[in-house]
Amino acid sequence: MADGKKSGASVYLFEFAKRLQQSSFVRIIFITNELGKQALNEAGVNRGHFMLVPTIRGFLYKNYWIKQILLCLQAHKEKTSASKQPHTKCIIFSYSDRLADVVWAYALKRKLKKCCWIASFFHVVPPPLLYFRHPPTLVINDIIRWLENRLVIKIINRGADVIFTESTYIKSYFIDKGYRGKFIILQGGYDKDLFNRQALETKEKKYDACFIGRFFEYKGIYDLLKALILVKKDIANVKLLLIGDGPNYVLERIWKLTLKFDLSNNVVIVKNPTEAEKIKLLKQCKVLVLPSYAEGIPLVFYEAMCLGIPVATYFLPSYADIRTCIIGVKIGHIEELAKALKVLIKNDKLRMLMSRRAELCASGHDWDNLFLSFISQLDSIGVT
Repeated sequence: MADGKKSGASVYLFEFAKRLQQSSFVRIIFITNELGKQALNEAGVNRGHFMLVPTIRGFLYKNYWIKQILLCLQAHKEKTSASKQPHTKCIIFSYSDRLADVVWAYALKRKLKKCCWIASFFHVVPPPLLYFRHPPTLVINDIIRWLENRLVIKIINRGADVIFTESTYIKSYFIDKGYRGKFIILQGGYDKDLFNRQALETKEKKYDACFIGRFFEYKGIYDLLKALILVKKDIANVKLLLIGDGPNYVLERIWKLTLKFDLSNNVVIVKNPTEAEKIKLLKQCKVLVLPSYAEGIPLVFYEAMCLGIPVATYFLPSYADIRTCIIGVKIGHIEELAKALKVLIKNDKLRMLMSRRAELCASGHDWDNLFLSFISQLDSIGVT
């Protein structure tokens, strides 16, 4: 969690860590930053060792290099501790697929060769300028992020014992790159205690479509608004709910688009609701729409599907495992996205069919069932 945000993927990791800490025969070393440690502690993970890694962005500052020196000393200390506990299994757990975490996990693995490095990896970043034409400053950021992602892939390929991910697409990608280690693949999940009631009946739905996530261009937030313009031609009073937040320049552009195309009465924005508030809002929506350009398999897909809410999205390679559970259109095809939304909003019979299919797809992907599979996978690779 190099960026310090509680992502969907991090929820897996909290559950993963909570279960591992129950074993006195497993020694866990978490590679994360201060915010990552705080989030793990809040999730109930209070046993383990932490290497608190500063983000790469701070390399120009003196404190960054002081922390790097301290990390070197800590790595030596971990090696000494491991030698004193030869019968305790050791796990190095890199908390994100960002360079700051992965580099130190690799370095520690080189020192603690008997430890098992479990590397989290969820995103293959598309090449810069493939989809977007950004201003020069943003293009530079895109190039840096792409280069970082490719370097992370090389490092994980060379040193990780296990890759923890969400899709068989990532597994195939690494195998094609020559990776010969093992994989843990999990998709889901949702909390049965929070999602214990069905969604509202169609006649009680307040919103036609709902977007849940961070407001960034790669999440398709602008494409969605452009699709809404086309939907509005057929459904004048269409209602779109946007749940999340983003940087000011994105919020400003969303505001300008809604004014320019007369969408002020069609778009409702709710920033950072609580989990309970988010679920209540989700139940009031006919369709979940998330037209991302790069994504793993979002947890919100399963949260919507367990409530019988169909999912419309751009079809990404990582969605191959759930292709029958969602309605996917080609990336960047805004007209096709609008067409899919119109059909799902207007055709109650089709939406009910997709609703039942969604519920079937989500069945068994609650956390309790999901981690029976999770523990089984850990056992099969000899980690626990």
